[in-house]
Amino acid sequence: MQSFSLGYIHNGAVRAEFCASLVEAVRMPQCRRALSACGLYLHSNRNLVVKEFLLKSDAEWLLFVDTDIGFAPEHIEILLTSGSAERRIVAGLYFVHSRLFGGHISVLTEMWKRRAGDDPAPWFGHDHVPTLAGVLEAPEDVTFCMRAKEAGFATYGVPAVAVDHYKTIAVTPAVYEKLAVL
Repeated sequence: MQSFSLGYIHNGAVRAEFCASLVEAVRMPQCRRALSACGLYLHSNRNLVVKEFLLKSDAEWLLFVDTDIGFAPEHIEILLTSGSAERRIVAGLYFVHSRLFGGHISVLTEMWKRRAGDDPAPWFGHDHVPTLAGVLEAPEDVTFCMRAKEAGFATYGVPAVAVDHYKTIAVTPAVYEKLAVL
């Protein structure tokens, strides 16, 4: 099994379900370290975590998780086994904007080389995207995928990794199915 570091960003508070998941994840023998950043700017904090990963971690994968999801070690194992030389960016299925996704160190390094220079946000940003409804500001995880695509990397979804999203109600796969028909 390949090694990983776990990355997350927060605003000073996290859900109890996330804490329980984090404890289980860092106990996994493949986990090298947990990397975090605190603050309001999601894209800046994600970029800080990637830089720290590239400078300090000896892991092969950086897995990002949001602090309002619950996940199990099995989710991480599935993502890691789904990744390969061809599949270097993998993501789980999430419900209503929570995330569990990861990228291989080679992708992150290559994206840094290609966007280095005066770009302070080589991986994550808030890029403007033209849509049918006009120009919108894309969330930081979407910009990561767009920038990876520009650098020649595909993103692979892994439906076997479906995580629960905790907001004012818990959006689990079963709840999502009920809401999707409304």
